Amino acid sequence: VKAEVKLERAPRVLVIEDYIVARLHNRLMFKKNGCEVDMVETEKEALALFDANSYDLVMMDLMLPDSVGRIVTKQIRKKEALLSGEIGDNKLQI
Repeated sequence: VKAEVKLERAPRVLVIEDYIVARLHNRLMFKKNGCEVDMVETEKEALALFDANSYDLVMMDLMLPDSVGRIVTKQIRKKEALLSGEIGDNKLQI
């Protein structure tokens, strides 16, 4: 059984992945399911895009050329807390 959900806008996904095959696979998977997808390869690019946009989901690689996913996730959580004004109230799925 396939359920249909009507959304006001397409979900926006940030894919942080340095391996090109995984990036292309993720893009295809999310686009096929109606998502808007931004893709980056590094921590620096990820944080710049996160600052400039609003995302519903972040797909995080564990090992990046300039960092590790755990550190990038902590930085995104700090930014998220500053935007929401509430520490620990993480709404973004990472």
